[in-house]
Amino acid sequence: EGCGVYDRGVGVGGANGRFRRNFANCEGLGTKWRRSAEKADAEVALVVIGAWEVLDVTVSDSLTYAFGTPIADAFFVGALRRGESRALLWLTASIAAWFVPDTAYSLISGYWQNAVFNLLFAAAFGVALWQGARRRTPAMSRSER
Repeated sequence: EGCGVYDRGVGVGGANGRFRRNFANCEGLGTKWRRSAEKADAEVALVVIGAWEVLDVTVSDSLTYAFGTPIADAFFVGALRRGESRALLWLTASIAAWFVPDTAYSLISGYWQNAVFNLLFAAAFGVALWQGARRRTPAMSRSER
């Protein structure tokens, strides 16, 4: 099932909001992954994002973050900020690595609808990335943790 960057709430999407993905089993995975990376003395960590990050996220009976809204973008960026501050840089690079070739191929092959979807998708993530980069704080060294 996967977790993406969320570790709480329920992802809601699909036609009429019928699709549900409970992130309860993702709690603590960020800490586990960070410890594994530190133990391996990793220089780079890959955060895979995708389907879960474009869902509305319900965190309580009365609070839902609707995808594409400023509050949902802040929730997404907050989830990223719980990781290393370099996550925004790597996320930007990974989106660009997908966006450029996929959009170019879509336009060349005459499937402009996919290019439009890519543009909307990238713009939604761009807002979150831009907000996160504005608020970014320097990463702590391992000795400061």
